[in-house]
Amino acid sequence: MFLHKKYFIKIRLISIVIFFFAFTLTIVIYCKDKFSLDKNTVLIVGDERISLETLRSYYELDPAFPGFRKGSEGLYEYVDIITDKILSEKLARQEGILDSIPFKRHLAYKRKELIIKQFYKEKIENRIDISEDEVRNAFLKMSVMLHVKHLYSPNLLEAENLFKALQSGIPFDSLAQLVFTVIDEHQGGADLGEISW
Repeated sequence: MFLHKKYFIKIRLISIVIFFFAFTLTIVIYCKDKFSLDKNTVLIVGDERISLETLRSYYELDPAFPGFRKGSEGLYEYVDIITDKILSEKLARQEGILDSIPFKRHLAYKRKELIIKQFYKEKIENRIDISEDEVRNAFLKMSVMLHVKHLYSPNLLEAENLFKALQSGIPFDSLAQLVFTVIDEHQGGADLGEISW
C-alpha cells in the first residue's frame, strides 16, 4: 500500500508542526519551573536565586547606594551592579580566592579597620555633644590658611637663642639663612608652605 504524494507531504508537515509544538511546550514548562519567581526571589543569577533579604544586605552596606538615581531606572542600574558583584563573588569563591594569603591579610586589615570604626561610633561619636557655634567656629578655622616657616637647632640652648633673636626684631629670613647654610630648593629650607587648621 502506497500513500499518495499529496498525503505524504501533509502528514510530514503535520508531524513537523506537532514536533515544534511539543518542543516549545517543553521549553516553556522547563523555563516556567526554573525561572518562576516566588514571593521571596527578586533576581535569578545563573542557577542562584537572590532573595530580597540578600539584595537588601548588599545595598544597605554599600555607601554609594544613596547616591544612585531614584526610580525604576536607578533600581535597574543598581540591580545590574549587584548582579555583577554576586557573579564575581561566586567566581572568586570557585577560584579559591578566600584561601589565598593576600586575601586573608587584606580581610584581617579590613576587619580591624571596621572594629575601630564601630568602636568609635559606639563609644565616642554618640557621646559627643557639639553645638552649632562649635561647628561654625571649626568651619571658620578650617577655611583659614597659614604660611608656616621653621627654624631648626640641634639643642635647646641654640633654640632659645634663636627665639630671643626673633623677639629682639631680627628678621626671620635672616636667621633662616644662618641656620640653613645649604638650602635645597626642592625641600624649601625654612619654608614649609601653607597649612590649614
